[in-house]
Amino acid sequence: MALIKTNVKRYVSIDLLRGVALTLMFLVGKKAPILQLRHGRWFECTVADLVYPAFLFLAGVSMAISTERARERGVGLPQLFVKLLRRVGAIFILGLLLSFISARAFRLTTGTLQSIAVAIGVSLPVLLVPRRFRVGYFLFFLAGSYFVFYVLQLSTPDEALLWNDGRNVAEKIDLAILGKFHGVEGVVGSVWSASFVILGVVAGGLFEKSRGKFLTGSALLALGCLVGASFLIAPSPMPGESPWVVPVVTRLISPSFVLFAGAIFFAVFALVGFCEEKVRDARWLAPVVHVGENPLLLFTAAKLFQELVLRYSIGEPPTQISDLVRGSVSTIVGPEWAYLSSPLLKLALIYGLAAVLARRGIRFRF
Repeated sequence: MALIKTNVKRYVSIDLLRGVALTLMFLVGKKAPILQLRHGRWFECTVADLVYPAFLFLAGVSMAISTERARERGVGLPQLFVKLLRRVGAIFILGLLLSFISARAFRLTTGTLQSIAVAIGVSLPVLLVPRRFRVGYFLFFLAGSYFVFYVLQLSTPDEALLWNDGRNVAEKIDLAILGKFHGVEGVVGSVWSASFVILGVVAGGLFEKSRGKFLTGSALLALGCLVGASFLIAPSPMPGESPWVVPVVTRLISPSFVLFAGAIFFAVFALVGFCEEKVRDARWLAPVVHVGENPLLLFTAAKLFQELVLRYSIGEPPTQISDLVRGSVSTIVGPEWAYLSSPLLKLALIYGLAAVLARRGIRFRF
């Protein structure tokens, strides 16, 4: 991890989307009064289920842009891959350290950062593919994921289908290796999450073209993902008789969920990216943009604040300080919104820290 003064041209539209994703991450919870801020059930998809994939998509966008710039400077592919692998390793180790602090024990576990690192690592080969063939590479990867799921499903004919909650092969793999089912942050979920990174690489390859080509290309890709998802999404919670119909399973990164989420990401990215200059001039968006400039640092700071300050100093959160804030929130806006007390503390921290770093023009690069 390095502290740098940044003079590199940055796209505020990408930072804005990252800032929105990180903000939503701290508002998502089981007791959120807004249904869309709670994770959906096995066969459901809410806004909360799109936050983690959005991070991966934007990671792919940034990876594509930084790779193109590096190659324009004459950086060779071996050097580039060493740099990217080093970054993946740093993110993975950081995630392990945060997991160890949270669990208060050194044991093999998983988490958001580890899963992001695995997904980025698995997706790196797409950078070797020419831009015009990357959509084909994504389809090949998606078809491969479905094929593996299908083969694994056939390997357990005496049990319920792979897509069922509580009885699936992905859960067995997590139990065998990690001791607990982690869903999208588990072994299988992390590997297939690379689909979102690859989609982001495709989008990033379009982004530095002319605005017209970028908008047209993104719209076509969004439409293509939507059409593909419509052919895969099952009309009922069970796949039914046809083995080619796959329901939206957000906790396992099913192919239909990848395409459905991909359509949303391309559409939103096209809209915000096309308005790059307007976003840059909108000062009221600046706080969110600053959060998106240092997402890993701010995520780490919020996690350490939760674990070291709230938990170790004043007890298991939410207690004492959190209860005081919760009481104030409950008095002002009602008891159903009191859950925001602990997220508000973390959001205040990351927005304040982001503002200080932006004022000094500092970024932390992993």
